[in-house]
Amino acid sequence: TIPQTEFTATWTASDEGAGIDKFEVYLDGQLHETTTSTTSVFAKVPEGEHELKIVAYDKAGNKAEAVVKFKIEIPFMTKYGNLIAAAVIIIILIIVFVFLKIRKAKPRKEEETKK
Repeated sequence: TIPQTEFTATWTASDEGAGIDKFEVYLDGQLHETTTSTTSVFAKVPEGEHELKIVAYDKAGNKAEAVVKFKIEIPFMTKYGNLIAAAVIIIILIIVFVFLKIRKAKPRKEEETKK
């Protein structure tokens, strides 16, 4: 499980014959990139189950592949923490406003009873 929608996939590969030519990187069956690097960066991957496939090609035209299944799951507080904080601040401001209104109104009542 990955707790964020952005991540970097890293792998190792070797070929003692012709040598590695390139890698094709697939996410959920869609080609993400073709690269000669052994890392690939992903951004804005939605929550849920996913499949990452790396296909390695050597210079002789042979290929090998590896598949990894993983899950993106954002923790509750990461996903909704800002909304919760904003709601708490708004509630506190409302309470303070009401308290100040009540406090400001009380001296007027005391002045009226003195008259």
